[in-house]
Amino acid sequence: MNMREPGKKSLLRRVLGMIFPLLPILLAVATVLFFLHTRPGLEEKVEEEFSRTLRIIHIPEVTVFPRVRGYGLVEPRQIWRAMAEVRGALVFVHPRLEAGVMVEKDELLLQIDPAEYELVIARLEATISENHAKLRELKVEEESTKASLKIEKQSLELARKSLERLRALQKKDVVPSDQLDREERSILQQKQAIQQLENLLALIPARAETLNAALRVNQAHLKQASRELDKTFIRAPFEGRFGKVNLEKGQVLQGGEFLFEMHGTQAVEIEAQFHLEQLRTLLPSEKGDALEPGITISGLPKILQLTATVRLRHGSWESSWPAEFYGLRESVDPRSRAVNVVVIVEDPYGKAVPGVRPPLIQGMYCEVELCGSPREKALIIPRNALWGDRVYALDEEDRLRILPVQVAFVQEDFVVLTSGVGEGQRIIVSDPFPAIEGMKILPLWDETLQKTILEKARGDGASS
Repeated sequence: MNMREPGKKSLLRRVLGMIFPLLPILLAVATVLFFLHTRPGLEEKVEEEFSRTLRIIHIPEVTVFPRVRGYGLVEPRQIWRAMAEVRGALVFVHPRLEAGVMVEKDELLLQIDPAEYELVIARLEATISENHAKLRELKVEEESTKASLKIEKQSLELARKSLERLRALQKKDVVPSDQLDREERSILQQKQAIQQLENLLALIPARAETLNAALRVNQAHLKQASRELDKTFIRAPFEGRFGKVNLEKGQVLQGGEFLFEMHGTQAVEIEAQFHLEQLRTLLPSEKGDALEPGITISGLPKILQLTATVRLRHGSWESSWPAEFYGLRESVDPRSRAVNVVVIVEDPYGKAVPGVRPPLIQGMYCEVELCGSPREKALIIPRNALWGDRVYALDEEDRLRILPVQVAFVQEDFVVLTSGVGEGQRIIVSDPFPAIEGMKILPLWDETLQKTILEKARGDGASS
């Protein structure tokens, strides 16, 4: 038996004893190395950029009709407050003398008992006839006195000739001196008669003037009495409708007593308040400096060439009337710098349509829209697209850009710009918060809004 074999086995057992404890570790390392060498390599992944969806429109260039709106109450263009100008009992009252009733021009409304005034007229007419008779009598007297004066003057001339003959005969001692004295006395008496007649003629003009003055006074009284008689008949001065009535049948009226109110139906006016800044937007830029605080209000209608529309709104119902820009009141509110603009609507009753457009009557609260001359090639955007003095626009890569702009004027639904943007440029009409310069945008064109602002700018959306 070989003694080396037991020694070799002992060595092998020692080596295997050392390997077996390490075998799990080596197996694990081998497994990891295997998977590292056999799995595919990692792919590089690129993260996509986030885009926000926002509504946009294209900036249009259109002809704009600038408009401003104010509000006021309807008032009749003509208001007549009937007053009793004479006293007396009522003998006739219009059968429908009530608030709201329509009447024609010259229609008889009231009649006061005319008996007292007719009696005064009859008395004055009699006195005037007496004045005329006295004047005619004075005229006859004047003619008679002139004829008597003529005769007396002729008699005087004959007496003088007779006196001259007697004086010639006396020198020849043909007639006695007492006869000459009697002839001279006769001449003196003749002169006295002539003087009396001349005095009567001299007084006739004064007497005639007295009678004429009395005649004029009586004629004036007759004219006044005739006017008072006319005032017992109260007629409608124009076509209209009754307002407030303060009258009862059988009432005895006193002079100066208020009877009723009547409103003309030919036209109404609405006085609405506007600020000077509003009116300035209606003017072209070259005329804007004319609206300074120190302007003369009477000169404004020449500067403002406006058209006007009056609207009456009640819930969803609306009606409108074309109106005439009449002018402005002669004052400016020192605190608000506002002026009162007056517009007129002609024939508000004739333009009424039952169930569609009522007549404009006193006290209705209406909207007054003033429209200025057109502005051509105006760039407009919705009001909600303006952020201070900036707008948010899109560039060619659909990235957000913040653009400063200059505003010409602001309307109710849109803004007119003068610089900073151009026609056709895309602007954001949604709220982009947070608005980050250069961020990616997914644009969504708002066709409805685009059409709406075009209609508002052109006035297509206004009710007629």
